[in-house]
Amino acid sequence: MVSKSNIFYDKVFFGLTSKRRIMMETNNYTTNLQLVSQEYSDEKTSLQTKTKKLLEYFSPKDIWKIKGLIVACLVACFLYVTY
Repeated sequence: MVSKSNIFYDKVFFGLTSKRRIMMETNNYTTNLQLVSQEYSDEKTSLQTKTKKLLEYFSPKDIWKIKGLIVACLVACFLYVTY
């Protein structure tokens, strides 16, 4: 006996809402869960587009400064905890 059911839900990720459908097939011995992503026209920009725009806004020099600041904070926290 195989039964199928579709479940629709909204997922919010970084301010983006995407519709996702879960298709479940249940058998006597196995259960398959397949996630199917669907693109909708109401989504104006995707996460990839937003990331690209953000990277265009920051120069590579600024990105290295931010990475250096993060590493410096992690090292300072590590040294504070260990000593």
